[in-house]
Amino acid sequence: MSNPDYCTWKMNRVSKIFHPTDSLLQKTRNVLGSKNQSLLVDYGLMKPLDKGTFYYLPILQRSINKTSALIKRFMHKIDAQEISIPNLTPVELWTQSGRFDVYGSELFTLKDRHEKPLLLGPTFEESITHMMTLGQNIGEKQLPFRLYQIGNKFRDENARYGLLRSKEFIMKDLYTFDVDIESATRTYEEVNDIYRKLFTFLGVPYEKVEADATDMGGHLSHEYHYLASIGEQSLQTCSSCGETSIDSTETTDDVSECPKCKSKELQKNRGIEVGHAFLLGDTYTKKQKANFLKAGKPVPMQMGCYGIGVTRLIGAAIEKLATESHIRWPFPIAPFSVCIIPPEKRSKAFSSASHYLEEVHDRLNTVPGLQDSILVDDRIRVPIGDRFRNARRLGIPLVVIIGKKASDTENPQFELHFIQEEKECNLSLNDLINEVTKYSQEKHKEN
Repeated sequence: MSNPDYCTWKMNRVSKIFHPTDSLLQKTRNVLGSKNQSLLVDYGLMKPLDKGTFYYLPILQRSINKTSALIKRFMHKIDAQEISIPNLTPVELWTQSGRFDVYGSELFTLKDRHEKPLLLGPTFEESITHMMTLGQNIGEKQLPFRLYQIGNKFRDENARYGLLRSKEFIMKDLYTFDVDIESATRTYEEVNDIYRKLFTFLGVPYEKVEADATDMGGHLSHEYHYLASIGEQSLQTCSSCGETSIDSTETTDDVSECPKCKSKELQKNRGIEVGHAFLLGDTYTKKQKANFLKAGKPVPMQMGCYGIGVTRLIGAAIEKLATESHIRWPFPIAPFSVCIIPPEKRSKAFSSASHYLEEVHDRLNTVPGLQDSILVDDRIRVPIGDRFRNARRLGIPLVVIIGKKASDTENPQFELHFIQEEKECNLSLNDLINEVTKYSQEKHKEN
């Protein structure tokens, strides 16, 4: 039910959000082994359906939506066009490419009513290449094409660590098509540059590493990693030149050295892959006859593929930033940017300062980048301290408290808490709006 003590203007209210919490935080972390899964499950942001599959509940879904919108914005900066690719893929496409046996047990396979073998797409190189062959007379001047989708993928693998490795997950796939390997290489560099800008904008330290492209049948590959102790990839960073590379000697007795400068002064780390880039050339287009017309003759297009794991990116960022008991988000993809906590019902400030709630909410809701990103903890019968601790646990970056000091008729003051920076200040209403605006602008600034 709506709280009768306040007007029913449009607000995101804690009392109306579905997020069933679990008090067994430490117990579940010991079982699950990762901060992102323990915190997201225990604080009611996601719940497991089965091993490796999850319900994404409203608060987490907001972050997924923000992350997807952010990725789309950066894709459009390089003139990529959004499409949708069916998840159901004919097995014959994978047989033709030679990857059906390679993927083997990771594939979810099924048959339709006509006994036609299908699989749930773990990736879509075969499908997108097939699409490029369908009745199109693509001319040389039409290229390049840059086509992307954001959707679900399915891999029957050893699911663990929550959003870091699950059987069903959300991913952005960009596929590019060029006339020759030189222009495809320029596209590769352009996409990697937009990836650099995107990951820098998110504000989480990352490493770009050169990777092996042979598994995908390509010429060149790079991966983007967040360093974390539970990362599956072994990495090494050179103390001499600063280059980070994949540690190819993890399971051998060979001595590691930096591929760039050959130094053996290396620091070992583990990384969570959150993005990748492959220059595929004509590996897929030649087999499937995905051609363009050059001087009237068919020529295979040169292809690249570029992925960002949407849900994995969120999980990896939480794994990197969170404390043992508090979620932390990159500001641009936090489900809510600001939480407002009005006075408690039993307090003296309730009658004298509650009227500020609507004004604070409405003014902050007009700040660029904060629209529909304001949460109000309207549970006025819960003490302010308990509500503040809840906002901290959920990782909301900024918390505004309308408390005792706001009831001063001559100089009302509002508490502003910067959660990740662990600092607070008391400000007038105008100064509060200005400070939050400044903070938001800084966090939304693109380099």
